[in-house]
Amino acid sequence: MRLKVDVEVLINGRKFTICGYESEEYIQKIASYINSKYNELKGMEGYSKLDSDLRNVLLQINIADDYQKVSGALVELEKEKEMGEKSAFDIKHEMVLMQTKNGQLEKEKKDLGEKLNQQEKEIIKLQASQERLEKELKEARGKAEELPKQRGDNERLRKELKEAREKAESAEKNQSKQRSDNEQLRKELKEARDKVESAEKNQSKQQSDNEQLQKELKEARDKAESAEKNQSKQRSDNEQLQKELKEARDKAENIEMNQTKQRSDNEQLQKELKETREKAETLEKEKKEVQTKLEEKDKEVIRLQGELKGRRR
Repeated sequence: MRLKVDVEVLINGRKFTICGYESEEYIQKIASYINSKYNELKGMEGYSKLDSDLRNVLLQINIADDYQKVSGALVELEKEKEMGEKSAFDIKHEMVLMQTKNGQLEKEKKDLGEKLNQQEKEIIKLQASQERLEKELKEARGKAEELPKQRGDNERLRKELKEAREKAESAEKNQSKQRSDNEQLRKELKEARDKVESAEKNQSKQQSDNEQLQKELKEARDKAESAEKNQSKQRSDNEQLQKELKEARDKAENIEMNQTKQRSDNEQLQKELKETREKAETLEKEKKEVQTKLEEKDKEVIRLQGELKGRRR
């Protein structure tokens, strides 16, 4: 429990002994503040003609006015603090959404890789089918050359040729399906690139919001410092007013501490935004590589189609 102290102060040219639980330095500051208010009033025209009661009332009105101004400033600071906390929450929420989108992009990239592997397998099958068809066609030609000697085998050869043609038509249908799959892959790649561009735009907006938030926090901090300076000049000569003014100063200090934490959180958010932007750039590079591979496979499919058409002719 704090002990009471007796402090002798000089107020308006008169000595007083004030007893209280606050420190001597604090009580002297209160006395200095009251003296400053007396000096302000003495500079007013007609003040010296007022009686002592009116002078005391005028002094109390001025002190109450200072207190109301400080209280209003603290209310504004608390509102700005709440707005800053809400902005930080919105930024964190948007970061979670960005991370979710990046996860979706990575999944789409994996799916595209699997489709690319499937396409390579289909191309290998087409090549094997082409080799088999070439072999069958070669055998058919050899058998056709022996037709004069093997007329009895005509019907069997026709059947084999028909089967060869059906297989060639089936291979052509598979290639058509492959082309359709390639077009679908290209469409999915385009959608993935659009999503990455949208993510980059959102990150740019996020950065702009952070800069605006920092500016607003700086203004709030300046206002808090200004309020703190005004508080040092505004104290009451009665115990209740002293207590309320002390609570106001404690609130201002608490707001300043919260603003410092807010700045630290914003710096962390900027760091996370930078990492997210780097991930998006990496995904874009990987998608470009997948697109290049798909284009190479398209060219290979077109070449195989040309060769199959040449064989059929």
